[in-house]
Amino acid sequence: MEGQLVRLSVSDIGGIALKSFCSRCFWLKKKTKNQLPYRVPPPGIFANIESYMKKIVVNRVKNHTVGDLIKELENTEKLVNSDNKIYEKFFPELNCYIFGMPDSIFSNIDNSFSIAEFKAARFTSAQMDMINQYELQLQAYAMLVRDYQIKPISKLLLVYFEPHISDSDIDVRSQEGDTISLDFSPFVHSVKQNDFEVYSLLKTAVSIIQSDEPPQPSISCRDCNSLNNIIKNF
Repeated sequence: MEGQLVRLSVSDIGGIALKSFCSRCFWLKKKTKNQLPYRVPPPGIFANIESYMKKIVVNRVKNHTVGDLIKELENTEKLVNSDNKIYEKFFPELNCYIFGMPDSIFSNIDNSFSIAEFKAARFTSAQMDMINQYELQLQAYAMLVRDYQIKPISKLLLVYFEPHISDSDIDVRSQEGDTISLDFSPFVHSVKQNDFEVYSLLKTAVSIIQSDEPPQPSISCRDCNSLNNIIKNF
């Protein structure tokens, strides 16, 4: 319904940037408040690893050794959003709120700020579609936090902690005691700020949600094809 108040998370906006994005699925998810049947949540282990990596980085910042691990953060002074604050911004012309909680916001010695998101994954070709989503999320965070006087923002960083996995590692780890350890090293992907792109996707999202009828499904959407098969069987 046109004109209704819309609330969107930063991840909602980022999801529209995926090549696999389907307008119909997005409409259904928002109309059902993401309570779709057969939904399988992602395994929590990845969130635990990413949280662990963040805590290590934050402690490195406190100890002034983070530059040895992540060069792009070498001028960082302290963590800003230690209270896990949720930031939001209202767009009156769209009657829409967007909200989100960045992984980390750091203040820098030059009085600028850096926003970093941490991922426990390898930066490979398989991640390239996800990169579009993560980039948009960081760009959306930049829009949000500037309204809270967190500006200027000098860096948006995707920090991938890549596991070291090799046959030689397996041989070494097999000789260890009652635990299994795995080493990670960071790979940093820098992102440019782009308010125009974020706002454009925001308008797209609002337009989809305010539609009274579901949009046409994406031709290649497997979820829509599965849903259509279920409907046919009834």
